[in-house]
Amino acid sequence: GAHLGSHRVRVAKQQAFVAAGAIETLVQQANRLRDPTVSTGMRLWMAKLLACLVAGNADAQREAAESPGPSILAAMVQQLCQPNLDNAIYGATSEALAALADGSDDSQRLIGAEPGTIPRLVELLGMREFSVQQAAALALGTMAADSTDIRDAIVNANAVPGLVPLLS
Repeated sequence: GAHLGSHRVRVAKQQAFVAAGAIETLVQQANRLRDPTVSTGMRLWMAKLLACLVAGNADAQREAAESPGPSILAAMVQQLCQPNLDNAIYGATSEALAALADGSDDSQRLIGAEPGTIPRLVELLGMREFSVQQAAALALGTMAADSTDIRDAIVNANAVPGLVPLLS
């Protein structure tokens, strides 16, 4: 009852934000993530907003993944690969990539094809912070769900030793 009602409200809000151009605005801001002086708060906000906007929404996933101009995927992967950022950024960015890949074969392929994505996510499996490990595993699992090529790339990147401890 109440849970279903709150879910409907969340979905309606998500759809309203997407319809109002939130994805387009976020994509336009993607280039800012390439600037190393961008604050931790801004990086977290952009990754979390992207994850919220595309979670479970195939149209929003497609819009974000196929946007013209600066790629939000490339910006997220670049952020994921930047050294010495706050661990919360790595976790939020991994969650955003997982949300983009969820339920969309095209997005899974695009994310998997971005140079550095899979090796960096595998590297994050070895981080001390469990929430970062979980987010990286979620992103890898979501990307691999419908693609043997991506599954093979993940195995070839030596992800299994980093994933096994997360099973216990």
